[in-house]
Amino acid sequence: MTTVGYDRECVQVYTDARKAAVDVCFRHLRVEKLSISGVQRLEWDALEAKIRRWIRVARVYVRIIFASERRLYEHIFDDLGIANDAPFIETVKGGSIQLFGFAEAISIGRRSPEKLFKILDLYDTISNLLPDIAVVFLSKFAESIYLLHEMIIHNEDCTFFLGWG
Repeated sequence: MTTVGYDRECVQVYTDARKAAVDVCFRHLRVEKLSISGVQRLEWDALEAKIRRWIRVARVYVRIIFASERRLYEHIFDDLGIANDAPFIETVKGGSIQLFGFAEAISIGRRSPEKLFKILDLYDTISNLLPDIAVVFLSKFAESIYLLHEMIIHNEDCTFFLGWG
């Protein structure tokens, strides 16, 4: 497609197909779309289970799915001379926002002592994933996604220093 001048169409087809594949992965891993208020309304037992599941899913998403999407994108588009990561970002943006929106909702939620250890587990997971996130979202175009993850870490840092209760 690109050799005959259909670069834009090629990128659009790629983005649509890969975005659909990322969405299928979310459904397969049973990741729910929850708003920040939806997360904050959950009872603690349900929230605790969702945090445990999120920790497992986040590792898979960052280290396998997002990293694989990055490699596939580079394999296809590096040889074509497409200079920006916009198609890659468009492919993983929804999944990244959905995945890390949950962590953000936890980081700005109500504080209580019984939540401390689960939130520490979530914080630890994000901290451990930051180097992987930096590699996957290494470009100027992907910087906003990386900064979102750093902001979540910062919110949780503040949570621990501001106190519980």
